[in-house]
Amino acid sequence: MTNARLAGITYVVLAVLTGMFLEHVFQLVWKYAGWVDPELLGPEWTVTTVAGFGLAFAAAVAAAMNKTIWETSLEVAAELRKVTWPSWPETKNATIAVIVVSVIVAAFLGTFDVAWKWLTDFIYEATI
Repeated sequence: MTNARLAGITYVVLAVLTGMFLEHVFQLVWKYAGWVDPELLGPEWTVTTVAGFGLAFAAAVAAAMNKTIWETSLEVAAELRKVTWPSWPETKNATIAVIVVSVIVAAFLGTFDVAWKWLTDFIYEATI
């Protein structure tokens, strides 16, 4: 897969995700404005859907046609190809290490929380 193809696929995926987000944003705006959201291309394609996806794909095309952005995307794709990604066992071991350390730190902080609670209760309940 070439860098240009990787960048193009990334633009399409980001446009779809942005379109889904904008569709929901536009639906909220329409709902709170009290406007009707009529169907354009069937029950699933309303004005907000077409507007959200249309705006997202227009932004993706504009970004892809911008020479600076496109060259930067190609450079990013080239750098991603140079990365040495961890193997599955390395990823699994790192995940286990993170979980174990998180549990240890949670237990440590929980112990301090109980100790400070006991100390503050002791101080506040003391009578002079």
